[in-house]
Amino acid sequence: MSEEKTFDIKIRSYHFSKSIINFISSLKFDRLYFSIFDQFLRSATSIGANVV
Repeated sequence: MSEEKTFDIKIRSYHFSKSIINFISSLKFDRLYFSIFDQFLRSATSIGANVV
């Protein structure tokens, strides 16, 4: 059996959440889009919360 990298969903979801947080932080804050940014952030980080 060949050795493969371990697929760790906890680590992958952590890095995904971290990259989404960095992406949203880099965007220009506008009150018009606050609810969209908020929903995007909450949905992206909930993946990790459901895995743990």
